[in-house]
Amino acid sequence: MKIGIDYSLSSPGVCVNTSEEEFRYEDCKFYYLTNTKKYEGTFKEKMAFGTSAVEYIGTPHRPYNSEPERYNNIANWVIDIIKSQPQLMIGKLWEKHPIIQIEDYSFGSTGRVFHIAENLGLLKYKLKIECGWDYTLIAPSVIKKFATDKGNANKE
Repeated sequence: MKIGIDYSLSSPGVCVNTSEEEFRYEDCKFYYLTNTKKYEGTFKEKMAFGTSAVEYIGTPHRPYNSEPERYNNIANWVIDIIKSQPQLMIGKLWEKHPIIQIEDYSFGSTGRVFHIAENLGLLKYKLKIECGWDYTLIAPSVIKKFATDKGNANKE
């Protein structure tokens, strides 16, 4: 199982891919946090020329009273998604460790860079120390190259 994490304060996303060998888009399930009511819920996107559908699951942000509580809510949301995957467990025992890849910081970030770093730092701590899972940081340009065949693609 492969887990891809695009981590942010406002709209983090997690992709769970259950492909056994080569990556297949139809084996993905996407999770995201949102503050927009119309994006909450489960949506299915039918695959072209196929019968399978890719699932998108939008969850509202939990209320928080402080920035550390906010970071903790977001990190726990990611951990809960990973722990909920049936492919990782047999009974109550962890059978397999997921392959976890996180989009690394972009060097062009401005604004709340320390908040972003604190947020991701807490997730890294929970993944490694609390859950015992390793992770790999992937440069944004590598992700763009995989998705668009162009390492300097914009977000659109």
